Amino acid sequence: MTRAALIGVLVLAGCRDRAEPAPAATSPRPVPRVDAGAVAAVLDAAPVSAGCPDALAGLWTGRLFAADQWQEYRIELTRGARGALSCMQESRWWYGAIDDLAMPRCVDGSVAMGVTTLRCSVTLDDDGPVVASEEQLSRTHSCVPDSGGYLFDRFSGPLTGANTWRATNRYVNTDGSLGEQQVVFRRLRCAP
Repeated sequence: MTRAALIGVLVLAGCRDRAEPAPAATSPRPVPRVDAGAVAAVLDAAPVSAGCPDALAGLWTGRLFAADQWQEYRIELTRGARGALSCMQESRWWYGAIDDLAMPRCVDGSVAMGVTTLRCSVTLDDDGPVVASEEQLSRTHSCVPDSGGYLFDRFSGPLTGANTWRATNRYVNTDGSLGEQQVVFRRLRCAP
């Protein structure tokens, strides 16, 4: 068993109700996925920013659900004095059903959620913004202090409207295979 899989088992054991069987240890990015439309109601209920002066700067959030796991990506884009964009990323994940948006609890009653913070880069191509994870800054889980590594993201796709970004996340699994997710981001604020 790899170190990441062992840590995943420890995280699950500490966070799930003992009466409920823990799912098999998997990568933080499950292979099965639900189409982005499956969580459209969640995204549509999120408050979005009014018109922003900058087409890209702000806090962008996208959620998706697959294999009994929620994944939430938060990307903060900040425009510097010279016009360059800086990028910070936070990835949150927790187990639950698609219609149960409340996060589960750890044994001590705290919210059971994994959080990874990353430095990222942002560029523009013909299709829209490209945000790529560059460096993992921290990775914790509320039930245990250390939850291992992270599969870096590469989001790209078109902006559709002032506050919607339809991105494809392409990443490399721990076994070297390529993975892909469709993520719809909404801009929640004009500034991070």
